[in-house]
Amino acid sequence: MKKQIVSILAVIGCAVLFAQSVKVEYYGTTSSGEKVECYTIKNSNGMEVKAITYGATVTDVVVPDKNGNFENVVLNLPDISSYEKNKNFLGPIVGRYGNRLAKSQFKIGDEVYTVDANEGKNSLHGGSQGFYRKVWKAEEIKGKDLSGEKFAGVKFTLRSPDGDMGYPGNMDVVAIYKLDNDNNFTIEYQVSTDKPTVCNLTWHPYFNLAGAGNGSILTHHLKINANYITPVNEELIPTGHLLSVKDTPFDFTLDSMAIGQRLNVNHPQLALKMGGGAYDHNFVLNKPVDTLGLACKITCPKSGRTLEVYTEEPCLQLYTGQGFDGTIKGANGKYYHKYAGFVIEPQHHPDQPNQKNFFPPTLITPGEVFTSKSVYKFDIMYGPGY
Repeated sequence: MKKQIVSILAVIGCAVLFAQSVKVEYYGTTSSGEKVECYTIKNSNGMEVKAITYGATVTDVVVPDKNGNFENVVLNLPDISSYEKNKNFLGPIVGRYGNRLAKSQFKIGDEVYTVDANEGKNSLHGGSQGFYRKVWKAEEIKGKDLSGEKFAGVKFTLRSPDGDMGYPGNMDVVAIYKLDNDNNFTIEYQVSTDKPTVCNLTWHPYFNLAGAGNGSILTHHLKINANYITPVNEELIPTGHLLSVKDTPFDFTLDSMAIGQRLNVNHPQLALKMGGGAYDHNFVLNKPVDTLGLACKITCPKSGRTLEVYTEEPCLQLYTGQGFDGTIKGANGKYYHKYAGFVIEPQHHPDQPNQKNFFPPTLITPGEVFTSKSVYKFDIMYGPGY
């Protein structure tokens, strides 16, 4: 059975995969002297995705609203220096282990590995120099997928050496970003290693479907295909149990509901040290492992833009951007305040190597190639209220 370690944004159905153009430009130079490039993928509808080689970071996703106006809907930063200094993970691939590892350690066999602690005593998103801090190699690609459909995009590659941030094994990661003419953004990952290790990669974008910097996302409507969450303790580490979302502020299963509609409900999981009145939780999706299925749908009543996420991953992290304080300025000159963007991350369970009740495992062994698929499908909602 194929194991999913990474989120891949893939195409659903019989859509024709053909990006009209891929352009590469110089973006900047890191403080250590590494050159960073920007790749722009554009389809025949005018939708555009920009990604830089620093962190394989998506800096722009430009899509139309209900009136045909194009605007970037992911929070971004003005230059490479800003990305190097920022600690909010705006748009990169995070790893080796996305989300958290308790006490910055895990065990493989009889050996205990200690990794970089960058959130108190715990490790977050691979440590202080995780994949989001690396300059990836990149090249334009064209070809056909398994169904024979044409595609064009960008292939990112990264070698993470044995001992990187404390993780064992030389790990090779391939990430392919694609855009089709049905406005589906695609990323495909392949992960391999020469020693047993753990991995949980995910893409970490902040979306605002009204446009980057255009107010709060609390009025966006959200539906999540999940009956359970993994509750967390004060350090946001899973307790190891599952909590039913029924009759709680975490129930997004029946109807699309405003993200902020129940943030003031008295619930212990909403009152943790994350600031209260916010989500930073892992939802366990209602679908078989390894199958591509709907994870969530988000709609912005103001713009009419919609986003559906499909994934092979077993879980989805929701974070509502409560960490912004109005001091970070985006590339368009607008500042990001609390709730400026929401993050949705298809993933394996947080802290899975230390939580034996969580399935599937995140262990990778030599000789295997691990893949996963996810889809970010953009559309427009018309009708009353839009």
